Amino acid sequence: MAGRTCSYDGDVSGWHEGYDPYEGYPLSDCWVVKLNSRGEIEWQRCLGGSYEDWAYSIQQTSDGGFIVAGETCSNDGDVSGNHGEYDFWVVKLNSSGEIEWQRCLGGSDYDYASSIQQTLDGGFIVAGYTKSNDGDVSGWHEGYDPYGGDPLPDCWVVKLNSSGEIEWQRCLGGSEIDGAKSIQQTTEGGFIVAGYSESNDGDVSGNHGEGDAWVVKLSPPEGITETAAKPDAPTIKVSPNPFNSVCEISVPVGAEVLIYDIEGNLVHRTAARGGKVIWVPGKTVASGVYTVRVHLAGGKTANRKVVYLK
Repeated sequence: MAGRTCSYDGDVSGWHEGYDPYEGYPLSDCWVVKLNSRGEIEWQRCLGGSYEDWAYSIQQTSDGGFIVAGETCSNDGDVSGNHGEYDFWVVKLNSSGEIEWQRCLGGSDYDYASSIQQTLDGGFIVAGYTKSNDGDVSGWHEGYDPYGGDPLPDCWVVKLNSSGEIEWQRCLGGSEIDGAKSIQQTTEGGFIVAGYSESNDGDVSGNHGEGDAWVVKLSPPEGITETAAKPDAPTIKVSPNPFNSVCEISVPVGAEVLIYDIEGNLVHRTAARGGKVIWVPGKTVASGVYTVRVHLAGGKTANRKVVYLK
């Protein structure tokens, strides 16, 4: 579990000393705690620096480690690369809670991450909100507080690779307040985002007044496509789907079956002599979304997606 702590006694050790410059109270660290099945502490880690650091989301990763997302105002201790004010802070831990890598994401204004998930390709998708329009952030929908003149936030979604490097980012919203609270990858490789919106322009339509719950479906990355079946197209059935070790692909007898990864690389090729293909991915095949493509004599083709989860 993950959250924040201002303590440096009891169950807490390793707090990064830092105090409010005006009132002198201790500033928070991210705090990650691993419990056993009986609720007893196996290990704990304070993560951060001498300013405010918060954790809002944690998930165990496929290698047995953990990915943590939150916000940081620090630029010392465990934190480096802060862009100014608060940044998204993403930390990859190994199974013992030791830091493998960390990334500050954002711009010169206020950015915080509320949700992170490992993706099928071994990378990560992280969402929250941003008031920035520089640094790592582009596409912010211009809008300002009518009283104080501060910029109003957009939802911000960032796709990272397995090493924490940015692959792409998107600002979502309009001219009022918008933010993301949760994100998850969908079975076809896209993403579903849930949050809130006070906008009724830009990417937002249908606002009921004040702040609405806002749900956004993002398409899969380029390279994942699935053709709609034509009346005379080959029929493809995959079971189970998703799968974690072996799947059965049912196609017309004699069809050629090709399986491509999300980047369009051919990973498997065979002929379905009996109308069925048993696919057992090799050890080097990663979890992800794959496209099964069927070719028949006469040029007929069809595609179907399959999700492999190790």
